[in-house]
Amino acid sequence: MDIEALEEEYDMGEQKVAKLEAELSECKQRCNDESSKLNAEVSSHMEAKAIIESECVDLKETTRGLSRKIGASEALLKERDSEIQQLKLNVVNERSARATDSALFKEEKDLIEKSIATLKEEFAA
Repeated sequence: MDIEALEEEYDMGEQKVAKLEAELSECKQRCNDESSKLNAEVSSHMEAKAIIESECVDLKETTRGLSRKIGASEALLKERDSEIQQLKLNVVNERSARATDSALFKEEKDLIEKSIATLKEEFAA
């Protein structure tokens, strides 16, 4: 082979190397661009995850607070129910006592009326 042919082959080789280096540079740039996009997405997802986790913690705390309030309300409801039952019993006892008092009052009234009738009969006689 002559020198000119070798030089031509060398030049062609250099052109191929330059072309491949340009393609490689282009590929690296696309890779960097895609990597930046992915990093931005990961960052965005991590922020969203942190927000969701924070909201979950808040919801758990709210749920615990509501559970405590429900428990306290149930205890108060039982207490009120017990008070209502006691009041009902008191009403029944009061009615019974009044009925007893009324019966005694009627008996006393009947005795007084009999005594008056007896006294009238004695004075009339």
